[in-house]
Amino acid sequence: MRKVLLATTALVAMTGAAAAEVSLSGYYEFGYTSVEDDLTVDRDTMFTEGEIHVNFSNVTDSGLTLGYHTEIVTHMHSANSTGNQIDDSYMSIAGDFGTFRLGENDTIESTFATYHPGGRNMATGDDWVASIRDADNAAVTDGDGSTVVTGLRNSATGGAYGDSANLTYISPSMGGFTFGMSYASRDAGTTGGDYQSASGSTTDTGDNDDSVIGASYSTDVAGASISLQGHVQDNAESGTSKVKKTAYGTNIGFGDLSLAVSKVDYQESTTTESDTLGYGIGYQINDVISVAANLVNGETTVSGVQHDLDITSFSVSYDIAPGLNFALALNNADYKDGGDATDNMKSDEMRASLQANF
Repeated sequence: MRKVLLATTALVAMTGAAAAEVSLSGYYEFGYTSVEDDLTVDRDTMFTEGEIHVNFSNVTDSGLTLGYHTEIVTHMHSANSTGNQIDDSYMSIAGDFGTFRLGENDTIESTFATYHPGGRNMATGDDWVASIRDADNAAVTDGDGSTVVTGLRNSATGGAYGDSANLTYISPSMGGFTFGMSYASRDAGTTGGDYQSASGSTTDTGDNDDSVIGASYSTDVAGASISLQGHVQDNAESGTSKVKKTAYGTNIGFGDLSLAVSKVDYQESTTTESDTLGYGIGYQINDVISVAANLVNGETTVSGVQHDLDITSFSVSYDIAPGLNFALALNNADYKDGGDATDNMKSDEMRASLQANF
């Protein structure tokens, strides 16, 4: 979750309802990226991205906290220009029993994921879903025009759910232990999102009971902070629409040093399986400068053919002023096609951006 550094609050009178507290926050990012591989790609481009977050909150006389959250997103990557759109939009009900979220929102994948140090602009950071990306944020293709290995995923976003209508529950922390689940159901023939289908179809192929179950545990041992987390995702489909994922990992912190190890097993339809193993290390040099390095190895089997993708990322982050950050990352990808060695490729990327948080 991006850090909110400045928010405005107000009290809004609502007819027939209690007064609600409203907060506004957001960010805007401007960046430049250059990508070159040893096959066909050699390009540079600028990109922008921004989000506006709106939150309503109200505490009832019985002690329940009612909330509404929505995000307005702008994507201006050349090959991913979706323009202004509503991203998350959901209500929440919280109390001593935990928190329920109902609506269009990420499932608990992101809540019980293992995040590597570094994040923004790194190919192995918070928001990566490889295959290799070119400077226009489009998937790089190999020599015969096929997208390079689509099965390599990170533990936070590597599923078929995305922002779908779902019911999510997250428990309160109990001695450092937290658990949760997300559930969505649609009948065959229902159109809308593609959370239920690995193939990206907008129509369900069966009666779906889509679920994600996750848990985490955090503690301090001998001066080190340790967290263990994981989740299991299953869309209860079979055949070409099947999606199943198991992801787990650990984060360890020793003062200014942070470490991460993550493992993801992913199955898509009856022909694609992938195993992804990631390692990360980060170090906070001082109050404003941090560095990170990550290594991810993915092995994907598609219709009996093995594809290997190794990604290394290095980054430096500099807080210029409160709310203003500069991040630079160098990403290298090495892809090997077990079915056709002429499609093997290497890709190098430099990505830099300036982000203002409000």
